[in-house]
Amino acid sequence: MIETVKRAVRALASGVVIAVLPIGGMAVAPAVAQDAIPGMPDMGDSYPLTPDLVIAWVESYPAVQELAESLSDEFDVPEGDDPMAGLAALGAAQGAMSRLNGVVGDYGFDDFSQWTNVMFSVVFSYSILEAPAEQRPMLIGMFNQTQENIDAVAEHQDAVGDLIDSL
Repeated sequence: MIETVKRAVRALASGVVIAVLPIGGMAVAPAVAQDAIPGMPDMGDSYPLTPDLVIAWVESYPAVQELAESLSDEFDVPEGDDPMAGLAALGAAQGAMSRLNGVVGDYGFDDFSQWTNVMFSVVFSYSILEAPAEQRPMLIGMFNQTQENIDAVAEHQDAVGDLIDSL
């Protein structure tokens, strides 16, 4: 697998985990992730991005991460080799989702589901931008991203890259 795709998948996996609970190394089939938490996006759909949504996601990420870590401690979310168990536990915890909705709302998102949809499209579009030119058409099809999404991420490519590199 090409290095850019590996980085994007690692970032996406880390992003999902960090955004919901602090466990590393998630490697999950999209259908499993969708079934684990109500409202998880359909990985086959591209969420329409704007440059404003991209930068709002980048700016919101540290606050979401901080809250997710706090919620994981508060709700005693299991850590370890089964991230899906942790995701399901946090998703079922009373009050956790409303607090996640609140923190992302501070950055202009409708709710945490929209935030995760944006996350998937940002990371997938970023991986396309970072890939060698000859591999981009394959990745566009594989990640189902529109040119508009890729262009929106391109406007903030450095900020997205800095965040992904920090994961």
